Amino acid sequence: MVLPQELIPLRPHHLVCLQYFIGKGYSARFTSKTTRVLTYLKQHPTLACIQIVQGADILCQSCPNLHTQCKTAQQHDQGYLQALHLTIRQQLSFQEAIERFQRYVNDTVFHTICSSCRWYDLCSSLRQKRMLGILDA
Repeated sequence: MVLPQELIPLRPHHLVCLQYFIGKGYSARFTSKTTRVLTYLKQHPTLACIQIVQGADILCQSCPNLHTQCKTAQQHDQGYLQALHLTIRQQLSFQEAIERFQRYVNDTVFHTICSSCRWYDLCSSLRQKRMLGILDA
């Protein structure tokens, strides 16, 4: 996997996707990779160093749509780059990413940026359950 001192490249919107990931994805390979990365980040929340990237990242490498231009992903990246007060090449821990998510991603931000995503209904449902205390964060 990745060692704590290595940089984990993530595009801005994937910081949010990881908050709602429950083992569903574009393919078995993508889901497996995302599960491994998220497990690692959760095990090392203050050590794992994420680097914000523009374009394909460590999760995209396993996506069956990698070579297809995805305009909505770029729009989501731009939205979350601004909403989370991030810059390209910025480095932060997973804990810092979670704190930014909790501080800056309210319902309006979430719905404005994510409503065009194919996973919107799933994530919106998970978001509601967490807000009601039905599901752990």
